Amino acid sequence: EIMEDDVRAAQFAAQHLSLWQHPASTAQVGKVVDQKLNVFGVQGLKVADASVLPDATGGHPDAAIRAIGYLAAESAFDDQG
Repeated sequence: EIMEDDVRAAQFAAQHLSLWQHPASTAQVGKVVDQKLNVFGVQGLKVADASVLPDATGGHPDAAIRAIGYLAAESAFDDQG
């Protein structure tokens, strides 16, 4: 009966669904890390996981996280000179 009404269905989803399995956006670029994924104020530390995403992905985050890892590795290599 909840799903018969769009407003009630949206309220139910907002209250009962979450990103517990794939947390994201806890260390966003520009707020916690720079464009090269370096943590502000901590020399030599990069973040390379879903926490740097600005928002959760619409689907499974695997491809986005792999791309972040690639960019972080490339950035670390560049940092070495």
